[in-house]
Amino acid sequence: MKIAIIGATGKMGSWFCQEFTKQGHIVTGIGRNAAKLRDIATKYHVKVTSDYPSGLAGANWVLIAVPLDAIVQVIQTIAPFVEKDAIIFDILSIKANVLPILGKLCKKAGVRYVSTHPMFGPGAENMTGRNFIVTPVPGHEKAVVQVKEQFNSMGAHITEAGADIHDKMMALVLNLPHFLNILFGKFLANSGFELPLIKQFGGTTFALQEFLSLNVNAEDPAIYGQLQFENPAFQHLLKEFHEFVGRYAQAIDTKDATLFKQWMQENNEFFKHDPLYSKAYALFYRILKLIP
Repeated sequence: MKIAIIGATGKMGSWFCQEFTKQGHIVTGIGRNAAKLRDIATKYHVKVTSDYPSGLAGANWVLIAVPLDAIVQVIQTIAPFVEKDAIIFDILSIKANVLPILGKLCKKAGVRYVSTHPMFGPGAENMTGRNFIVTPVPGHEKAVVQVKEQFNSMGAHITEAGADIHDKMMALVLNLPHFLNILFGKFLANSGFELPLIKQFGGTTFALQEFLSLNVNAEDPAIYGQLQFENPAFQHLLKEFHEFVGRYAQAIDTKDATLFKQWMQENNEFFKHDPLYSKAYALFYRILKLIP
């Protein structure tokens, strides 16, 4: 299969250049940065170009690996050059607001469209066992089967989900962890103490949380900002968070041990459904051994 990747010089775009090449597909990387394109060509042995017509010629699949705020313009630009009945797919982290627009653009151009979301970053060795979300786009449902088959063959764990449920889940599994780790980092940075001194006082829980936070805060603020700003489900979750913090502060102020115990017990019952529950304590310390 011939696959064109727009945004090939980005982290995930270049990752897919490598992965699709390993699967035996003919890959063409399309981007604007000539130096980075040359690096990709050398590293992954793929064709590269900055020219849409030549890069898209004959492509069966077209991966759009660009930010949310750029994707509509990109698809409007490339639609005339994409082969009829080809499949365009994205890797967007937010779906609901933009997918109807993209679906209509592609239907008008005579190409098929599927939205996907790899739940891993460019540090993954491959897709084996990794969660991969496939979101059907109205009017393009038939293309979903082909996309699911392809990524299933690459070892991914496929979940099909509509745009609304996808975004609600992302509020929980992406937006919320990012927010909490940014908040954690902000409190440390504003404490008035240097990090080496803080770490001298830190225990096991702090070590793991600090490690998560340093990784989150090292990411691209433009990308993470879009995830925080553009998901209405996360905005609703933030309102719930604000209300809960008020109740939490009141419980601490009044030393309401009964309510505090209730919250922790309810959480514990919820987490008992995790298959790792019985192994969590031992795994916690095994993970800590990996952190210097």
